[in-house]
Amino acid sequence: MQVGDGATYRTHSDRHAGTIIEASEKKIVWQIDIATLDPSFKPNVVSGGFAGHCTNQDEQSYTYERNPEGYTMVFTLRKNGVWKLKGVGMNEPGCVLTEGRNQFHDYNY
Repeated sequence: MQVGDGATYRTHSDRHAGTIIEASEKKIVWQIDIATLDPSFKPNVVSGGFAGHCTNQDEQSYTYERNPEGYTMVFTLRKNGVWKLKGVGMNEPGCVLTEGRNQFHDYNY
């Protein structure tokens, strides 16, 4: 991944799109983008679970725009080839950086 590339910060089930603003062999500084949900998407929530269940959340689509004022996060390359949030243990779930912009909100979490 290089400066200017889109990248996605993956938490447990949500994903946040951003841009790489600094990159070296073992460190990346990522900045969150402005991700705008397509206004035609309407969550279809049915009864079930704790409060309801969204049956169409995989249909979400977003447009992206750089946000020079967005917060930044630092990721480091681990021995297994995964870009992980700096300070987070390798065995802790989530907190990884992947290539491309892929915003997602988990309505069922």
